[in-house]
Amino acid sequence: MTGNDTQLEHVRPAIRASWQRSRQAGVNPAARRLPTVWTPEEVERRCHQHAQLLEAGGEAIARLSQRFPIGAFFAALLDKEGTLLDVSVPPQGRDTQADINGFPGAGEQEHLIGTNGAALALYLDRPYVMHWYEHYAEVGHQWGGGVAPIHSACGEILGAFGISAFQAEAYAHTLELVTAVATFIERRIHQFEELAHFEVLQEFNRYLLKFPDSPLLALCPHGRILALSRAMAKLVPLRSPESLIGRFLREVWDFHFEGLLPPSDTSSESSKPYESFLLFPQKEKSCKAAAIPVSREGHEAGLVVIASSPQHSVPQKATRLMWETTHT
Repeated sequence: MTGNDTQLEHVRPAIRASWQRSRQAGVNPAARRLPTVWTPEEVERRCHQHAQLLEAGGEAIARLSQRFPIGAFFAALLDKEGTLLDVSVPPQGRDTQADINGFPGAGEQEHLIGTNGAALALYLDRPYVMHWYEHYAEVGHQWGGGVAPIHSACGEILGAFGISAFQAEAYAHTLELVTAVATFIERRIHQFEELAHFEVLQEFNRYLLKFPDSPLLALCPHGRILALSRAMAKLVPLRSPESLIGRFLREVWDFHFEGLLPPSDTSSESSKPYESFLLFPQKEKSCKAAAIPVSREGHEAGLVVIASSPQHSVPQKATRLMWETTHT
């Protein structure tokens, strides 16, 4: 991007804004390769973490290749940050893939490589089609294609799917195509998530039978409340505590967890219960809580949280942390 920003009035607004952010981030416009973000070990770990996304994406790409010649496009799955998880490349494209470092673990984040389809689709949270010189860095100047975000059943962005062609414009129906594939992937993932939620609710009911008078919560991996016990409902000063079901913890102001990590942020090997604290700042009460990870087929399905009886006097530090967390 050269010249004054006033000369960019004919550039699409989203592209223009992304160019400006890229420049402010200090991205090198002459970059011809994608940056490596993950080590091979990290790639393996992240791929295990995103196994369901990769399984659904692999199925989608296989079906896509049956309808379109596989040599006509590159297909990619990315995580929600914009790092490549998997890349499907036609045989004649192997050298091009190597030239641009288009392998799992390479990043397409805007602040690293500038304006590109994946970065914009994730930033705008909608499908987006990119053309050659709309890319900020040279690495994208001979590519055209589209990318669509992929969402969980909770509406959280899980990643993105994209197709692109080298030395060719984006296909006429690229937007519709990537949107359809992303929708297919989402439906498959939602099926996985429904089974995972069922697993968590089974564990919740099992612990509810063992601790009928304890405050219990069931959470999905994204922090959405799936169920709560009567004892937990009594602690929440709401007319309809059941209204908490389906809400995210970050949206709840009446209580707050300190030390509770979403399952997706924990190691896949961490399946043992760990201690957390449940805080009720309005009542100036707190209590210890045991967070119990629930897994399904070797992957985190969610959490069951069992709290002890609340005690008065919330620690000052904990109250301050809660206030800062919920008011920033």
